[in-house]
Amino acid sequence: MVNTHMKKSTKISMGILAFLPLILLLSYFAFFVGIFIELFSMAESANNNQLTSTAPEHLFSRYMIGVIVLMGLMLLSSLTLLIVYIIHIMNNPKLKQNTTLQLIWALVVLFGSFIGAIVYFIIEIYPTASQKDHIEEKSPTTSIS
Repeated sequence: MVNTHMKKSTKISMGILAFLPLILLLSYFAFFVGIFIELFSMAESANNNQLTSTAPEHLFSRYMIGVIVLMGLMLLSSLTLLIVYIIHIMNNPKLKQNTTLQLIWALVVLFGSFIGAIVYFIIEIYPTASQKDHIEEKSPTTSIS
């Protein structure tokens, strides 16, 4: 039998990699919400004839650097996630026994992006060997007589 046990540190790094694009996407949305809140507060203070410290043009250019950096990190982490998880799917001994399941997981990760990778992590990587054996023991087997 092939040793399918992964080190805990490898599982943790695979989990971080799976959730990183989601965290960056949420950060990206939070960044935009912050920009709009600041723009609306500037518009309100301009309506009240108060002096503003920053013009909207400067605000936009100041935040664009952050937006570009977040987009670049999201792109880089998503591509890394895709490559690492496809390699893991192809080298997973449990999935090598069932090429149909291997193909399905590859398509889920490819088309599902980080959501598919999170599902793959939760189902295939995170459970320990004893948990998987316990799950497989409980699953009913059907036989055709």
